[in-house]
Amino acid sequence: MKIAIDSNAAEFLLKHYGAEVYEGAQRGRWEVFLPIIVYAEQSVWKGHLASAIIDGLSAQVVPLDQNHADALGGMWDNLRGRPRPGESPEQLWRRHKCDWLIAAMCVRESWLLVSDDGDFQRIKDTVGLNVIKVDDFVQNHLTAP
Repeated sequence: MKIAIDSNAAEFLLKHYGAEVYEGAQRGRWEVFLPIIVYAEQSVWKGHLASAIIDGLSAQVVPLDQNHADALGGMWDNLRGRPRPGESPEQLWRRHKCDWLIAAMCVRESWLLVSDDGDFQRIKDTVGLNVIKVDDFVQNHLTAP
């Protein structure tokens, strides 16, 4: 399984389940990816935590590339039809562009996104995003039955 960790999940998983996630990656149970946008968010808001996430969760930082941007371009027609009342497509883009780039990376790479961000839940069916909430990921993949 290939999983991507969103900013809102990274610190919690590292603090409470870091060893289990790391061990699962080392045993080949999953591969852990950290989209460069998430790495940047962690670097800006959490400082040293970005590197700790990479080391502690055995995560690979993945840069944004042309294929990811093209995937977002293909998703745009569906996404721009979802503004809030009175919101223009430009305002919608400014508010969600980082999340949508993460979503495009996940869709393009066939990653399961671990995130509690409601915006991902809202667009998952529209763009074919495979997303799971942090508690569900922990319950289904980290805790023993």
